[in-house]
Amino acid sequence: MTRIFTKKKRPILEFFGSIILILSIIAAVVYELKSFPDTLTWSLVAKGLPVALLGVYALFNFRTLDHAILALALFASAAGDIGLELPFDNKLSYGIAGFSVAHVFYMLLFLRNRRHLQDLAKIRLNIASLAWALTTIVAILLYDSLGEMQYLIIGYMVILTGMVSCAQLSRYPFILVGIGSMLFFISDAFIAGRMFLSLPDWSNTVIWLSYYLAQFLITMGVLIAPDQEKRYHIKTFT
Repeated sequence: MTRIFTKKKRPILEFFGSIILILSIIAAVVYELKSFPDTLTWSLVAKGLPVALLGVYALFNFRTLDHAILALALFASAAGDIGLELPFDNKLSYGIAGFSVAHVFYMLLFLRNRRHLQDLAKIRLNIASLAWALTTIVAILLYDSLGEMQYLIIGYMVILTGMVSCAQLSRYPFILVGIGSMLFFISDAFIAGRMFLSLPDWSNTVIWLSYYLAQFLITMGVLIAPDQEKRYHIKTFT
């Protein structure tokens, strides 16, 4: 496994960090397969654990403020996951609250590590522009059907799109953070489809896999980046 914690050898930290990462992946698979007891407690644990473990993994790698912000974003996301599983009528509000906080942390992280405008690849700008165009179109189409949730859901859509845009403007690797943010967008788009359209059951698998892979890629993109400016150079996309 590639050492991402530091250039110095820290075998114990590497070992436990690797275990936590593997446990996170296993937990994500267990949740997707629903291989856990059918109780509320187990459901909450199974839903929140995969991304929460990524947050713990980020803390094992803690060296800078960026890593702390990443961990906070992951823990807020895990809280959003749990919120969506709560047995309340307004559970969507709890989920949106958690993910909104997570996206604010992500935006802060990406803006702290933004590229100069003249250094931005065209593909990144195109993706950011496309995300805003799609959000605008969907908001217009769904506005009348959202009822009393109009402002909450549209507000979340704006925050999500802001996160995607900031990710594209960041100096983190496009193939990890850039694509990860797009997968987050796709996952939430399928959630909207499940809520307002008749999407088939397999779309739930797309939602979970794209969401977890988004969090995984963003985490890896931030943690593998060295401290020097050259860490952000990806020849294919710059």
